[in-house]
Amino acid sequence: MFNHLLNLLAEVVKMWLSHYGTTAVGLGSGLASPIYDYISTRRREGKSMTPTWRSIGNGAKITLGVWALLFVYCAVMAVYQDHEGLVNANKKLTNENVQLTEKIKAFGVPTEESKEKAHRKDVRLQLGVFLTEGNTLQQTVCSKKFS
Repeated sequence: MFNHLLNLLAEVVKMWLSHYGTTAVGLGSGLASPIYDYISTRRREGKSMTPTWRSIGNGAKITLGVWALLFVYCAVMAVYQDHEGLVNANKKLTNENVQLTEKIKAFGVPTEESKEKAHRKDVRLQLGVFLTEGNTLQQTVCSKKFS
């Protein structure tokens, strides 16, 4: 199940990057300069390297928010597209199953259902024979006992 989750996550990331109109390399190189500037400024000023929301500019906060919303949108779309693909495959297989069942019936090949009906009929006949033989035996034993 874990590999399915990773495949879904990979699809989400691919869709996410395609909605940017860029690749992972383009996105990473675009982020490298501001991150480098932030780190060098914090070191020069002798401040802590852990960023806080106050130290990040409003533009960066808005950008991160838009990226997060776009990621959520891509995740929902990836799950929906996967679901649609499974529904279509299920419809196709159901139709093929119905067609094959009709072909089997046309050729007169016994299906599992007809085999089950025949088996039940045989069991009923055998039970009828056993009951008849049992009643006959019982009458024979009873008639000899009381004679």
